[in-house]
Amino acid sequence: MTINSVVCATRLLELIADAQNVGLSELARRAAMPKSSVQRYLLTLEDAGWIKNSDGAWEISSRVGEIFAQEKGGQNLREVALPFLNKLQLDTTETIHLSVPRGRSMLLIERVDTSHPLRAFLPVGGMSEMHTCASGVAYLSASHEAVIREYAEGAFRKVTQNTIDGASALDDAINEVKRRGFAINDQGLNEGICSVGCPLLGVTGSPVGAVSVSGPKVRMDEKAMERYGEMLVSAARQISEAWSVAS
Repeated sequence: MTINSVVCATRLLELIADAQNVGLSELARRAAMPKSSVQRYLLTLEDAGWIKNSDGAWEISSRVGEIFAQEKGGQNLREVALPFLNKLQLDTTETIHLSVPRGRSMLLIERVDTSHPLRAFLPVGGMSEMHTCASGVAYLSASHEAVIREYAEGAFRKVTQNTIDGASALDDAINEVKRRGFAINDQGLNEGICSVGCPLLGVTGSPVGAVSVSGPKVRMDEKAMERYGEMLVSAARQISEAWSVAS
């Protein structure tokens, strides 16, 4: 690839990461490039394993998650958090997700599955826009006001009837996290799936990621989410402390 080609391919990769599940025509429009050129770059990125196509829509592959799981100082947030994630899964019996921020989305870098046949499922390496998921709202709740303001000025893509649909609703959700200690997502990302999320803090107190507990609505009722949220706050605090030491 020429330098210009690399720049174009990188730009498309960024657009896919921001949008997720985006079609060829929309990518061409956002990149202000001919569809034929966009398609050529997409096929190259797909061959390299960076993106994948699902029913005509492009999304980031799990390879990105594996690479970005490596954090500063040679330490791996996933490795630091994994013992706590495993314990949290045993305590709650539901699926545990560990995510880090990438643009307007949360990138899933680890999932500890439940043994229940009916369960929440998100692919490692997948991305969810922050306003759509408990991890994202939890992350924003611990972020600087400027970060929240910048996010609020962007688009709020609605993926279910319960998805946060604007700056005012996001502000209410963030205030609720600050009051409660954890975020609650009632079918805002997937119909029938609920979750609770909590931010992970670095040495400076700024968020470096988030951890969540997810499960089907039939098991994640209000009492369960309150109980799991309290467990989550404790686990997030322990992970944050361990990460601060490792950093």
